[in-house]
Amino acid sequence: MVKTSKFKTAQYMSAKNGGEYNGKTLTIDSVYSSLVGQPGEEKEKLLMRFSGVDKPLVLNQTNIAILETAYGDDTDLWINNKVGFNLVTVMFNGSPTLGIQLNPKK
Repeated sequence: MVKTSKFKTAQYMSAKNGGEYNGKTLTIDSVYSSLVGQPGEEKEKLLMRFSGVDKPLVLNQTNIAILETAYGDDTDLWINNKVGFNLVTVMFNGSPTLGIQLNPKK
């Protein structure tokens, strides 16, 4: 079976392309910083990779705070921990939209 997700060009995981992981538990494979954004407007962001998932997730401030509360501020200690991956409605620029919420599994 060939999945169409293999041919989509999005570089990062998002609520639009991460629906297949909704409600699943994922294992943190790595956490690193990288420049994200359009050329000339890049910002340093924290990214996370999950075992068995092709695209990294750019972490927002809410998910960083949730993970930091559970696992501490040293991201090396986050690796191999499990998180619930959920699509939730969030407010973005004053409008409701789908977002990703991570829930630590201890």
